[in-house]
Amino acid sequence: MVKLMLSIMHLGGGSGIGRATCKILAREGASVVVADKNLQNVQDTVKSMPKAADQDHLGVELEVSEIKTIKNSLNKVLEKYKRPPTIIVNSAGITRDNFLLKLSEQDFDEVLDVNLKEIGCYTRRLGIGPQGRTKAHDDRFIILQSLRDRHATVIEIRNRLHHVRNTNVSERTIRRKLGEANLLSTGAELLRRHRVARLQFARNHEHCGENEWGNVY
Repeated sequence: MVKLMLSIMHLGGGSGIGRATCKILAREGASVVVADKNLQNVQDTVKSMPKAADQDHLGVELEVSEIKTIKNSLNKVLEKYKRPPTIIVNSAGITRDNFLLKLSEQDFDEVLDVNLKEIGCYTRRLGIGPQGRTKAHDDRFIILQSLRDRHATVIEIRNRLHHVRNTNVSERTIRRKLGEANLLSTGAELLRRHRVARLQFARNHEHCGENEWGNVY
């Protein structure tokens, strides 16, 4: 089962492909945030999704072409889950059936606002504010975690920082802080050949059972 901490749907989560995707994510164990400009559709989607004891879904009203509603919806997510979404799924899109040269200026602006503007505005908004910064106590925590556990990866240190201090930062921030302290990150960067080899290994052992795994190493 896929264990997703959080998934948020943009405009379109209230119906059609967006609603179907929400149901699949919920079925696979995710806590899903359904976002749509039609609040009734949002509520209907939330009611239709499966929900286990460790899942907590949320519905928010969102017009993806308006910065104000983007901020409001994200604030609701942070207030409820105390962290940004793990995955953002863009289901929003509109069309104005006409040749490009015959589109009115208003129709052209609406298509760009919904189909393009939302992608940048929402994902950029996630990186703005204190969620992407560390304080002095956070920096000391990162350094001590690396010194105490030399096998800790960047991802593990980032997760511990969030769990203990409720601070959300990127892996790049963790690497930068370790670099500033002259500490080598044990989470070595994967080259393309490493990723290809890892993928091939997974494919070769995709159908291995418990007994077969004992002979892999």
